[in-house]
Amino acid sequence: MKKPLNILHMSSTRKRGGSGASAMAIVKKLHERGHKVIYVCRESSLGFSMLKEKNLKMITTVGMKAGFKPTPSFISTFLNDIKTIAEIIDEEKINIVHMHSSPEGWIGTVAALRSSMNPALIRTRHIVVPVKRNQANVYMFNNYTDAVITVAETIRQHYFDRGLYDMSKIETIYDGVDISRFNPKLYGSNVRNEFGIKEGTPVISVIARYSRIKGHIYFLEAMKEVVKDFPQAVALLAGQKGKKGNLGVFEELTAATDKLGIKENIRFLDFRTDIPEILAASDIFVLPSIGSEGSSRGTLEAMAMAKPCVVTKVGVLPEFIEEGVTGYLVNKKDGRALAQGIKKLLSNIAEAKKMGERARAKVLERYSEDIMVEKTEDLYYRAIEKKGKRSTVKQ
Repeated sequence: MKKPLNILHMSSTRKRGGSGASAMAIVKKLHERGHKVIYVCRESSLGFSMLKEKNLKMITTVGMKAGFKPTPSFISTFLNDIKTIAEIIDEEKINIVHMHSSPEGWIGTVAALRSSMNPALIRTRHIVVPVKRNQANVYMFNNYTDAVITVAETIRQHYFDRGLYDMSKIETIYDGVDISRFNPKLYGSNVRNEFGIKEGTPVISVIARYSRIKGHIYFLEAMKEVVKDFPQAVALLAGQKGKKGNLGVFEELTAATDKLGIKENIRFLDFRTDIPEILAASDIFVLPSIGSEGSSRGTLEAMAMAKPCVVTKVGVLPEFIEEGVTGYLVNKKDGRALAQGIKKLLSNIAEAKKMGERARAKVLERYSEDIMVEKTEDLYYRAIEKKGKRSTVKQ
């Protein structure tokens, strides 16, 4: 058995899902497997709240400001962050620095170069946005990166300019789902009781932050069509309320239910931690996104709960959902197509159940946390080996 590693993970996200949830999952699993893991994150992040009881060292005093600004305040924070991270790398004898987005990417890289440890530098690309072609970015990826992880093959194939980036460093390791927590044997009776939903009532869930890019309004338009054939159907919408550019989205959606005449069929929930129970109470999972979806953990979690999915052809979703096998794929911004997919499933419960079972099987085969951590560990050891003698594991 190989010696445990000393690993520094860095995640600057403030969001509850997405890259923050992915980073939290890999940090948790690496810690459980005996590696020494230090996690640099925001105190407001999901990772901090979920991992603080795990006897795991977390650091929340690093600024990790996004977007370079040539101001005294930004430069001061940036330099202090580099100093702090470089000291951690040396004091903790870090072998791996794993960065999850752009702000910490630059900080972690410069700090590693200043340290005496020469750790392997790993980056994860969680988003379906093309990597910028600027000279500094290309130089950093090609010269100061030992490996890049993309959380879906779609990202590896379509969002790196093959003429600029060294593709031999880039490999896909899918996000992993906790298959013991997201277990289809769970009962959803508590959630149904909480919202006054009778046994046998069709339940559709949408679990996504209240942001325009998640396309909730098109789902509400779809529900207007669904209730014509299934008047008792209930939708559970759960997610964090929007910030900055998405202020007011929640209020717009609640107003839309009145306008569409479906107020009695919609239950709006805030951010919840009992997602497995919400999915257990549901018959179908829907994700009506109109953009983004770089990892779509919500879809993978629904699949793990053996739920058939109706999702849009956005980002990595066509990679996860197989048309007519584990669910249905529809065009974005098309409420009628969403409604057709939902009604197909509600009209044939036996086939919908089979689709859900096939979705669960796909997660067990490809998208579990154990598979994710094993592949990540293997990548770490290979990266250290390539890095050379100065990154030999030190205890």
